[in-house]
Amino acid sequence: MNRRKHVAFAMLGALGLAVVALLSQLTDTADIEVRTVPRRTQAGRLQRGADIGQGFRCDFDGLHRIEVALVPLGDAGDSQLELVLRAEGPTGQVLRQVQASQLPATADWGVFDFEPLQDSAGRALWWQLQLTGDKGQSPYSPYIRYHGQIGINMGWGKRIEQGRVFEGRLFDRHSLENAKGTYAKVPHPYLTAVSFAAETLRPALGPAKLELWGPDQTPYSSKPLRTVSLDPKEATHGGYAFFAFEPIKDSRWTDIHFRLSVPPGARMVGADEGLSFLTWHGKRQGQAGLLGFSRGERIQKDRSLVFRATSSPTPLDNLRRVLERAGVRLILGLLLWILAVGILAHTMKR
Repeated sequence: MNRRKHVAFAMLGALGLAVVALLSQLTDTADIEVRTVPRRTQAGRLQRGADIGQGFRCDFDGLHRIEVALVPLGDAGDSQLELVLRAEGPTGQVLRQVQASQLPATADWGVFDFEPLQDSAGRALWWQLQLTGDKGQSPYSPYIRYHGQIGINMGWGKRIEQGRVFEGRLFDRHSLENAKGTYAKVPHPYLTAVSFAAETLRPALGPAKLELWGPDQTPYSSKPLRTVSLDPKEATHGGYAFFAFEPIKDSRWTDIHFRLSVPPGARMVGADEGLSFLTWHGKRQGQAGLLGFSRGERIQKDRSLVFRATSSPTPLDNLRRVLERAGVRLILGLLLWILAVGILAHTMKR
C-alpha cells in the first residue's frame, strides 16, 4: 500500500515540477514569430527614403526586442541599421528608436534591443527599418514571405536579363526531365501571385505590368485572364517583386502564359530557361497577429517580413497562453495522466 502511494505521489510530483519549470523558464518569450523554412524570397536592398516595415499585435507587456531576418547582398562593412517602433501604423507615434545590437555577416537575424515597453500587451505596433549614415542604399535585405503556398520555384539564376518585355510560360525547370521534354504545368489551384527576381526594377520610371493567359486563350493576342501593375513606389533592388492578383481557382495542371513588361533600365534575374520566379497559391487570407507589410505609408496585408518580437510575460501569462493554445488537448492529456497513475497504482496493489 505504501509503495503504491509513493509511486503515485512521485508521478504527480513530476507533473507538478514540469509545470513549474515550464512557467518559470518561459519569462522571456517570442511574443510573435513569422517563420519560413527555407528562406527563399528577400525584399531587396534597403533604400533611403523607402522605409519598409511590419505591423503586429503584441500579446504581452514588456516588449524589448525585435529580430529581423536579414541577408547581406554584398560587403556589409560597417553598415548600420536603425529600427523605429511606432504605435498603430507606419505613421504613428514613435515609441522607440534604436540602432541594431547585432547585424549578421551571413543570412541570419538582425537584433534590435530597446527599453521594455511596459504597456505593449494588446497594442497594435509597427516597426520600420531605416538607414543610418549618408549612404543611399544598404547591403542588407530583409526576408519577406507571401501568405500562400509555393508552387513553381524557378530559383535565383546567374544571368541578368535586360529588356522591356518578357514572354513565356509558367513552368518549373526542375520538372523538365520528369515531363519528358514538355513543360511542367502549374501544380496547384488558386494561383494568386507571381514573384519575379530583379536586380533593379523601378516602376517609377515606367509601368511594371504582368499579364496572364489561361489554357483556353490565345496567348498575347486575346484579352488577358489577369492584369496587374506594381505601384510606382515599389522599387526592388536585389530582391523579388510580387505581382498579386485575384486567385485563379482552376489553375492546377494548366498551362498559363505570361507577359512581363518592365520600365527602362530594369535588370531582371534569370537562367538559360528564362526568368527566375516563384508562383504562390492560396486564398490570400491574413494571419492572426500580423497587420501587414509596409513600404512607406502603403500597407499590404498579403505578405509579411520574417521577424520575431520578444516580450516578458509573467508565469500566469504563460499559463494563459498554454490554455488558449492547448485547450481540450491539455485537459485530455491531464485526464490520461491521472488514468495512467490510477492504473499503475491498481497494478502495484495486486
